[in-house]
Amino acid sequence: QKSLESQTKFALLFLDLDHFKNINDTLGHDVGDSLLQTVANILRNEVTENNLITRIGGDEFIIIISNLHNDKDLLPIINNILSEFRKELFIKGYALRLSASIGISIFPDDSSSIKELMKYADIAMYKSKADGRDNFSFFKQNLNQQLHDEVDMINDMQRAFYDGEFELYYQPKIDLKMRKIIGAEGLLRWKHANQGFIRPDIFIPIAESTGFILNLGKLVIEESTKTIKELNDLGYTDLVISINVSTRQFQNSDLLTEINNEIDLNNISPKQLGIEITESILMESVNKTLFALQAMHKQGIPIYIDDFGTGYSSLSYLNKFPVDVLKIDKSFVDGISTDGNNHDLLLNTILAMGKSLGLKVVAEGVEEEYQVDYLSDKGCDIIQGYYFAKPMSKKDFISFLEKF
Repeated sequence: QKSLESQTKFALLFLDLDHFKNINDTLGHDVGDSLLQTVANILRNEVTENNLITRIGGDEFIIIISNLHNDKDLLPIINNILSEFRKELFIKGYALRLSASIGISIFPDDSSSIKELMKYADIAMYKSKADGRDNFSFFKQNLNQQLHDEVDMINDMQRAFYDGEFELYYQPKIDLKMRKIIGAEGLLRWKHANQGFIRPDIFIPIAESTGFILNLGKLVIEESTKTIKELNDLGYTDLVISINVSTRQFQNSDLLTEINNEIDLNNISPKQLGIEITESILMESVNKTLFALQAMHKQGIPIYIDDFGTGYSSLSYLNKFPVDVLKIDKSFVDGISTDGNNHDLLLNTILAMGKSLGLKVVAEGVEEEYQVDYLSDKGCDIIQGYYFAKPMSKKDFISFLEKF
């Protein structure tokens, strides 16, 4: 009723258990009833208390997902429900395997009538069954292919993780004054067995939305610290490898423990592992983020603000948080002109601000010699970009170090 009055978007999911009649007929209604109770508990665990779950008869359930901002927000919910039903369930001494077919309609996109939304979701559910069951379908077919592709990627990402298809690549950072490599940024790459490299801007947001980023983030921490140990053993003891940390990881209270465990395991200095965060992370869960960053900083872990200038942090926040390095986004570097008319560049202000705050400044996305010259004249400390090197495998990075 509230959504009807306020016109806020919600999704209506029509869920039907696949082959439930067979279980009732062969094992009896007692087992069937216990199975339905288990299904209800699964749904309660996967759907937040702000949403609604109701059984409308037999093996059919209606789920209302309220305050829907984006259709893609449904992806982790749908995927988790389908995944839970695929697990073996133990009911009254029987080991049962179950699956579900889901149909989805959207208010007000499909209709403003509850009756019509239920009818449309029911139609979509039968399409899921016709497509092979254990599946979902939207009433509006233009959503189906896009979101099915993303669900396929979620499942494929989990397979790829265990098959070792994710690898950390390293892009060197160059000290402009010394013209020497002072470290690198560790960047996650997915080399798919059949599709080749899948771009991070495709798989990282999906990993973020489903929480799988916690698995990938743990992998990045493990691999980066192992690399630092390997570099130390080769005599490169003064390099800093920085890694990107997501909002989800900061919300996870185990982040600091994970980092410290890997630092101790590899017997490396905390000063050799940098943490790169965006301005948006600074502004989310401020107290929790501040506490975590202060603990890291106290140990000597360098803190980088990535893509600086594209977010919405203020000078007061930069003073509040224990930041060591500003990384200027590539878009500002691209603004450097070859005709010498660079007086009004925001880049100049960011460089001056970094210096006034006593912070090191890294320019990202440097690709041209004139950009290098300009940044050098303006006192930029460090550059990173294709001008010197693209991201590369650990083996190639070690070779690059030997030859540089």
